[in-house]
Amino acid sequence: MSDNLLPELSKIIIRSLNLPEERVKEISEGTTLESLDISSLELVEILMAIEEEYDLHIDVDAVEARDTLQTVGDLLELGRKHGLGRKAE
Repeated sequence: MSDNLLPELSKIIIRSLNLPEERVKEISEGTTLESLDISSLELVEILMAIEEEYDLHIDVDAVEARDTLQTVGDLLELGRKHGLGRKAE
């Protein structure tokens, strides 16, 4: 896994939302989930896709996620707290 996780996370978001691949370039850590029109269900689906892609368990429920995650940067930070980006041993 690369040190820069934003492009990888952006691709997961784009795939989960069924958006055109070229939209990846529009996503930054400051991009709000609201600006991407991410619903609570889609947010849960994105979290599940991250878990599956990187073999992680992200312990957060849908309500907590919707209340605490406002930006792509918040999503990255949550992933990092649960092991995203750590090198496999």
